[in-house]
Amino acid sequence: MVDREERHNVDFSRLGIFHFCVQLPKEQFASAIKRVEEFGGKVRMDIHRYHPEDDSKQAQMVYLEDPFGNLFEFYSHSYEDTYASDYE
Repeated sequence: MVDREERHNVDFSRLGIFHFCVQLPKEQFASAIKRVEEFGGKVRMDIHRYHPEDDSKQAQMVYLEDPFGNLFEFYSHSYEDTYASDYE
């Protein structure tokens, strides 16, 4: 993987859509990232796990970039599962 500075260098002044998100089944998460790289895309950050202290919650996300410079995001779980609260 490239170093952190290069992966996090994003031009926020670009006009248009900043990014979009694709929800993938957890089983396809790693292989989808690999396919993006095989087709000339880049991984723009380390894979983030939302609840690293809780093994029952495996939600992950990552930002990527296509060969044309467009950012997009992969989620391994639904938005509801990712941000659900266990507080009563």
